Amino acid sequence: MLVWQVVDIAFERKSVKAANLEERRNYVKKKVKEKNDEAVLAQALKAEHKSIDVQSTARVDETPHRAEVESAQWAQIPKLVEDK
Repeated sequence: MLVWQVVDIAFERKSVKAANLEERRNYVKKKVKEKNDEAVLAQALKAEHKSIDVQSTARVDETPHRAEVESAQWAQIPKLVEDK
């Protein structure tokens, strides 16, 4: 036991090089995760955008009161809440 205590006192538990390597490794992990998150988000937004484009072009004719809005017939559009 005394030998190990002497060794612990004489030598560092973790070398500077090992600490530096661990910091670099953590930095690389962080950067890889950030890039992956960006790619996943970009892919999701691209898929959502395509979905919105398909839905919006498919439902143009189904928009409620479309004709009234296009011809500015505001009085023809029913109110969501009636005046009291």
